[in-house]
Amino acid sequence: MKTVIHYYDFWLDSEEARTQYQKLTDELKAKGLVLFECVSKDYEYMQKIKALDGKEVELDLSFLFDNQWNTTPVEGISSIGLRIHDWYERIVPNHKRKDGYWIEISDEMKALRADTFRCGYCAAKYHRPKFEWCDSCISDRYLKQDNLSSLYLLPLSIRDREAREIRRKQTVPKTLVDAYISANTEMLRKYSEDRHHSRLADIQAKMRAIDVEYEIYKTLIESKVLTETQIDIDNIIYYSHSQQVCFGWRDKLSDEKRKALLVRLDEIGFTTKYVVTFK
Repeated sequence: MKTVIHYYDFWLDSEEARTQYQKLTDELKAKGLVLFECVSKDYEYMQKIKALDGKEVELDLSFLFDNQWNTTPVEGISSIGLRIHDWYERIVPNHKRKDGYWIEISDEMKALRADTFRCGYCAAKYHRPKFEWCDSCISDRYLKQDNLSSLYLLPLSIRDREAREIRRKQTVPKTLVDAYISANTEMLRKYSEDRHHSRLADIQAKMRAIDVEYEIYKTLIESKVLTETQIDIDNIIYYSHSQQVCFGWRDKLSDEKRKALLVRLDEIGFTTKYVVTFK
């Protein structure tokens, strides 16, 4: 499936330019296009679009939107493809400049959007579904029963604002409510179990870290390394996440004191058992 890009750049400092711009916008609105305005400093993007003015591009239909499309790679322009809107205009500091583009929406493109239905909650898409309600997100942890109407499937041809109003007026069938309650109950059970196991694992990890920290300080105190090198015990810290013992983390040690400390740590085998660092 292909489309053609049309780039435009108006400077509205004359009556003729304003008239031409107004004529174009009226024509695009008559085609059913809705303007997407965006504050953007992406000069390179618009240069790519300008280079494609009047040219045909191939659309990547693997993911569809209600107001934009992806293209396949464009030789000499983009190796990964471009994101193009039905009608796009860049907001720039000079309000007299109208820098934008629009694409030709074929009947085939319109039909594809009309045949592609989207869930208002999880955005899952279905091609000509034989059902009215999405069940892909029924067990989502953040889905609330009050939001079940958002699961009503509507075609991409219906824009978001109108779609939200249509969904709001829907009566959620009892079968969906029952399915949600059942799925939600099971989800919460599994989530609780996972959290319980995770909490115990976290506590065990903290306990192991405390045991290691205890052995570190016990070794340093009983070996009298701290006393002999005059290192303040509060100037030592054990980082359990990196398993490093840092000396001088508050007040940096002098080179002389650092050398003396390393000699004593080597003598008691401390440096072979623990990773020693200095601030």
